Amino acid sequence: MKLYITFVLVFLMGTTHVFSQNDVDSLKRLLNSATSPAKKLPILVQLGNIMENEDLAKAKDYYLSAIEIGEQLKDTTLYKMYLNVGRVFANTPNYDSASVYFEKAFQYCVSNGILHCKARSLMMKAYVSRETSKLDESIEFNLEALSILLELKDSIGIARAYEEISCDLYRKGKADEAMEYALISIDIAEKVNAEPQLIYSLSAAGNAALLIPDGKLAYDYYDKAIKQSIKLGYPEANIALLYNDRGNALKYQGRFEDAILDYKKVIASTGNSRMGMAEAMAEANLGDVYMKMKDYPQALTYKLKSVKRQEEAGMKSNLIENYLHISNIYEEMGNYALSLEFHKKYSAIKDTIMSTEKDAKFSELLTKYETVEKDSRLAVQQAQISRQSTVQLAIIGVVAALIFILFLLYRNYLNKQKLNAALSKTNSLLGAKNNENELLLKEIHHRVKNNLQTISSLLNLQSANISDVGALEAVKESQSRVSSMALIHQKLYQGERLAAVEMKDYFNTMGESIFDSFGIKSLNVAFKVEMDNLELDVDTAIPVGLIVNELITNSLKYAFPDGREGLVQLSLNADQYQNIELKIKDNGIGINAEEKSVKQSGFGTRLVQLLTMQLEGEMEQSTNDGITTIIRFKRGLKAA
Repeated sequence: MKLYITFVLVFLMGTTHVFSQNDVDSLKRLLNSATSPAKKLPILVQLGNIMENEDLAKAKDYYLSAIEIGEQLKDTTLYKMYLNVGRVFANTPNYDSASVYFEKAFQYCVSNGILHCKARSLMMKAYVSRETSKLDESIEFNLEALSILLELKDSIGIARAYEEISCDLYRKGKADEAMEYALISIDIAEKVNAEPQLIYSLSAAGNAALLIPDGKLAYDYYDKAIKQSIKLGYPEANIALLYNDRGNALKYQGRFEDAILDYKKVIASTGNSRMGMAEAMAEANLGDVYMKMKDYPQALTYKLKSVKRQEEAGMKSNLIENYLHISNIYEEMGNYALSLEFHKKYSAIKDTIMSTEKDAKFSELLTKYETVEKDSRLAVQQAQISRQSTVQLAIIGVVAALIFILFLLYRNYLNKQKLNAALSKTNSLLGAKNNENELLLKEIHHRVKNNLQTISSLLNLQSANISDVGALEAVKESQSRVSSMALIHQKLYQGERLAAVEMKDYFNTMGESIFDSFGIKSLNVAFKVEMDNLELDVDTAIPVGLIVNELITNSLKYAFPDGREGLVQLSLNADQYQNIELKIKDNGIGINAEEKSVKQSGFGTRLVQLLTMQLEGEMEQSTNDGITTIIRFKRGLKAA
């Protein structure tokens, strides 16, 4: 699974003490015999703490009952109850409800001036923001918490804040920055002997190491975190996710058998309601390992179990990748009907999530617009009141002298009002027309994308009935070219600018799609886009996209035979004179003179040459240490 699909339940754990059933029964008897709400309150809280390690639903009920009593009694620890039930909702996961209770805790702490609680509430709010992909908001909350903790000189809290910011940077893919904050957190935790916090800090460093990427370094950090947890006597269920993380590090190193042992430890140590997501993640990772080992029946078994749990929990973002993996597994097993069925699920949920993100962005912009509009109306009203007061005072002093002047001003005012009304009407019509044209253009791009995707789907269906290897390969290559053009139109109607395509994001998305289409054959090959954000007009972006599609496809087909590991690198850069350089490099087996003469006569090679001529560019190719292709051309329309 991709690195960002890492649950952080360890961050939200409640009590780590082990309680027997006798403890629970004793507390229940005390609760039943309690004669007043004040006596029931601490018992409910303690039962909630115990149940967080056993049954999240029961823990939630105990905490909600405690909150009801705490609000009636105006208890001074009410904020802790809000944080407790918010933590349970977050671990369910039910982020909407978690956010409500974290916000209640925050407002309570702000109103009562409890700074340490305010900082803790901010970090809890940041957790929800991070898990709902609002990474900038999460960083903002954690930085605010850090400033409070620095003011309080709370060393353990400061270490926690640095660890949380490291998690934010990890999710954003910023490896070096994430590692820097994690190491600061480790250093502080070790200096003040904060042993529980040290576990989280070491885990954050392990996550950052996987991004660098350095599987051995990541393994060392995760292993230290596990040993620290065992030293503190934590139950295995509470450190299950660390075993999963260590398994990821082992998987990255190619130590598949060892990784399987760690993933199976996760499954063996779970089994209650609070760890269902951990089990789903471990099952999905086991499926990944068995895919790499080409044991497709085993991979399918674990992937289907994981998907079932994810569907029940509504974990849509994780389902995207797992649907695609199941589709690839069925394809490798020759079951094309089920492969197509899961590929449709993958496409449907991917489009749904993109649409949801787009709707959320629209709501955010609408809220900002309404706020600005409201402030503007208030300012206009205040200005009008001020002008009216001034006029009234002037009339009182010099009524006779100003009658004629007021008459002229009034007539001038009417004329201006008429002109303003006419201008306003014209501007409204022009604005409406512009909006209509923009919507129409977006709809055109949307329909072009849909039509191209329909063609791609038809080619995919047709390929299932083709037995000739050469014909099948030609159809799949055509399908890939159609998909690269469809992606251009998708980026155009989803972006804020209709005349330009942001190429870095486009290359990342297209590269992921091409690698996914090769299924198991691309698992040992990494793909890296090394460039700054750069926009191109659509007439330039389409041939560039087709060239990149051809060259990446060629690398995956020829450069890494027999499961060879490797790297495909891509960059697109422009200098101050608008000269653009496109570079695609792989570190594969290269090509000899005989192969070169054969492949240069192929359709893909001729297509790249024709597209280079269309761009009025020049192409050079080097076969040292793999194949490097460089195409230089002038930017056409300046889209940026």
